[in-house]
Amino acid sequence: MEVLSVHEAVPGHHLQMELGDLPMFRRFLNFTVFTEGWGLYSERLGYDMGLYTDPYSRFGQLTYDMWRSVRLVVDTGIHYMGWTRQEAIDYFKANAAKSEQDIINEIDRYITNPGQALA
Repeated sequence: MEVLSVHEAVPGHHLQMELGDLPMFRRFLNFTVFTEGWGLYSERLGYDMGLYTDPYSRFGQLTYDMWRSVRLVVDTGIHYMGWTRQEAIDYFKANAAKSEQDIINEIDRYITNPGQALA
């Protein structure tokens, strides 16, 4: 839970959205790669700052990292390698700790939003 808090709150997305001195184009345009990159950086920063109180929190951070790595492979597999939906589901199941329904939901999102999972 701590990793999610660090990703979404401070130093994560909440802090990111509160930056007042952003140029005009940055205030009105959303760049997923920047937004999620900030959250990912915040998760690691939380570890570096000692904000995770037990080994399970560190495990949560590493689980998120593993999930993101799988997303890179699956999105590329679908949109470049021509994987079927089932091939993507099978790869995800074999390489990430998520429920089958969560995996199916993720795969369907990747299919309809090419490249977003790479960001």
